[in-house]
Order: sequence, then C-alpha cells, then structure tokens
Amino acid sequence: MERRTERIGVPAYQGQEEVCMKRSEINKALKELEAMCRQEHCYLPPFCNFTPEQWQSVGHEYDEVRDCMLGWDITDYGLGDFDKVGFSLITIRNGNRAMQDKYPKVYAEKLLYMKEGQYSPNHFHWYKTEDIINRGGGNVLIRVYNSLPDESIDKVSDVTVHCDGRTYTVDVTDQKVQNLIDLLGAGKVTGKDKDHPQVALTFTHKLVKIALDIQAGNGLDNTALAGTGITLTGQRTNALYDVVAGGEVVIPEEGEETGIELLTAADGTAAEAIVLPVGDTEGMYLVFDIPDVGTFNWRVKDAPKSQSFEAGKKYIYTITVNRMSVEVESSVTDWQPGNGEGETGSAE
Repeated sequence: MERRTERIGVPAYQGQEEVCMKRSEINKALKELEAMCRQEHCYLPPFCNFTPEQWQSVGHEYDEVRDCMLGWDITDYGLGDFDKVGFSLITIRNGNRAMQDKYPKVYAEKLLYMKEGQYSPNHFHWYKTEDIINRGGGNVLIRVYNSLPDESIDKVSDVTVHCDGRTYTVDVTDQKVQNLIDLLGAGKVTGKDKDHPQVALTFTHKLVKIALDIQAGNGLDNTALAGTGITLTGQRTNALYDVVAGGEVVIPEEGEETGIELLTAADGTAAEAIVLPVGDTEGMYLVFDIPDVGTFNWRVKDAPKSQSFEAGKKYIYTITVNRMSVEVESSVTDWQPGNGEGETGSAE
C-alpha cells in the first residue's frame, strides 16, 4: 500500500518545500483509520487489505482499482505536520475522465478520517460530485466558496449547498459567530422538466438582524463606552425550519423567554444580533450595562417600526448614551448583503 498525495485544484502548499512522511507515521495513520472503521461498523472492500504480493497476483478484475486510484491516501500535503494539516482517507469508488467510456461516473465515495484539531487546506475538483456524511460523530466545520475564473476563492457570492431533507433546529442563543446562526432558505422552484432543467435558487434570510450604532452623548465621551454589555430580553431562542417545505421558521409553543447577549464591539460603539421573527415585541427591552456609568433599559416597542420583528428585515438603531439616559432612533430595511451601505458584517 503505497502512500500517495492527491493534488486537487490549486494546492494550498504551493511554493513550499515538500517534506516526505515517515513510513511509521503512515502506518500509524492507517491503523487509526482502520480502528475507526471497525468502531463504526464500516466494512472495507477486500482490496484495502491486499499485501504487495497479492497485488502482484491479481489480474484485470481489479483494473478499476488501478485505473481510478482507489484505495488508501495518507497525506500531510508535503508540509511535514500531519497532526495539524492532513488527513487519512480510503477511496472506495471513483471515476476517470481519461477513460470515460469505461468509468463514466463523476461521483466519488471516500472514507475520510480527521483527528481533533486537524484540518485540510482549501481545494476544489473540476469534475467531481461528493456527498459529505459525518459517520463517526464529532463536530466537522466545512467552509465552502465558489471560485473565480482565475481559480482563486470567491469570498463574496452565495454558495448553493444541497443538504439532507430534514427539519433543522435553529438556535440563536450564542451570538458570538453570527454567520453560524444566519439561516437562509430558497422557495420551491416549479415549471422545470428534463427539457428545462436549469434551476436558479433565490435565497432569503429567514431570521431577523438587529444592528446598533452607539455613540456617547451629554456628559460622556466615546471612551466611556468601552466594555459595554447589551442584552435583548424577552427572546425565544429555538425554532424549527423545514428544508424541504421551505416557508418560514416555526417557533414551538412550549419554551421560555430569555435574554440574548448581543455581539458587541470591545469599544462599545457597535453591536449586532440575529434573532427569531416575532409578531409582537411587547415585553422586549434593550438593556445597556455600561461600566462606571450605569444600566439603562429601553423598551423596543417604543420605536414605531419595531412593533414586530419580521423575517428578512434588518432593524437598525442609533443609540446615544447620555450620563443619565439613552436616546434611540430606529429604521427598518430589507436584510440583504450590503444594503447599499457597504456593510461587511460576517452574517452578511
């Protein structure tokens, strides 16, 4: 079983000197992946356990393994730091574009094993379709991008990802990483058939964006805002979204209201949150806890356009913090990338 490095797309390690892995490292990685397969009751095809002598004896019945590069792949991308950058995988099924008549499939099936803290650099395939299924448990973070004509990463355009047809639980409790809780959905497309197969999906935000611009007023300067904590009270934090049916999120009848801590800049001059839509904001308050100044409560419903929180809308509040009070101006706009205002928030 020879070690090979699969170079796909534009290698993240391009321009760096390649370092070969030691045979002992490769063997250790092989054993770890085999152990994981046994643990998860994943049974490998016989060729995965062939010895070099067996490969010498088998004939054309195993040409597909050779032609489509099936089997083991242990790689550290030539960086010499396998525990940090690399992975172990077994390719079980694959196509071969150079032999399309014999192997026409564009689908690849691989068992990929990554250890805690290990990652794989960005890469892409020109002609390959893959499903990513987490069979071994743990948390897997996958970041996807479109590519630009020069094969660099497009960090602006939306990416369409087909997920399992299921109802997702939406949880907005933790606001620290906004793009992880930003739920987008596309409506069902009709009128398509085999003669008109092209489908354009238009995604819209299914939750609500809150954005605060905070400034010091009478008796204070902006340095006094540093360390400010902001909480939005009266919030439900869990909802359901049916990926297949689409539509809007559904908030279960049972459940308690709580306060959500907004993601606030260290200097206290800006804050943001993504919350669930609601038909009535009665009982909701923005609570400002400002060190060495005090705590101020502002009733959300006092803003004429904040009687409800509508999905797909962005509620913008300009907050002026005075020594003894807060003043609020508000506006509402469609929640779209940029909104023509040059926004760069991660949830956009």
